Amino acid sequence: MKWYQKTGWIILLLLVFFPAGCYLMWKYKPQWHKWVKWPVTVVMGIWFLAIAVSSLLPSQVPGSQALSEAPDAAEAASAEIDSQIQAAVDEALAETQALLEQKEAELNDTKAALEETQQQLAQVQDELEQTQDELEEAQNSKKEASSTTASADSINDGSSSASSSADSGVTNSQTVLVTRTGSKYHTHKCGNGTYYEATLDEALARGLTPCDKCY
Repeated sequence: MKWYQKTGWIILLLLVFFPAGCYLMWKYKPQWHKWVKWPVTVVMGIWFLAIAVSSLLPSQVPGSQALSEAPDAAEAASAEIDSQIQAAVDEALAETQALLEQKEAELNDTKAALEETQQQLAQVQDELEQTQDELEEAQNSKKEASSTTASADSINDGSSSASSSADSGVTNSQTVLVTRTGSKYHTHKCGNGTYYEATLDEALARGLTPCDKCY
């Protein structure tokens, strides 16, 4: 930044040589509000014109009085400019502070919403895990029930097979009495004739039927 762009030099030029200071103020101080620049321009312009007129008419205005009034006017203008600049700075700081507070409040609301959403997600995850555990438990119970049923069926089938085998063995091993020409089989000698032993299967294979007296 060059020297004539600094605030102090611009204010000094406004007091010493108003046209140059006014030009530099409007060109290099865009951050100053217009309601600051226009009053400064008007006041300092009037003051500069007054000095110019007084210099052109030295007989009408005493030199000592002009010299005494010039510092007072310059000091008053400088104080006015400083107060306006300070007011503008304070206003900008207040607006910035309010904006920061608003953004902070929005961030807090967003954070609270995110925390609530996170809690809801955690609750849903717990419910899903609980449901999955219940499904696994139900599947295990179903498998155990199926295994128990299959085992019972196997036992029943085995028992039935054993019973059938036992009955078949008894039937096959049962001994009856038959004759060579008779049509019946007996459990003991029944009537005249020659009896000999045979298995029940052999008697049934010959087409013999049980004796009405023996059975």
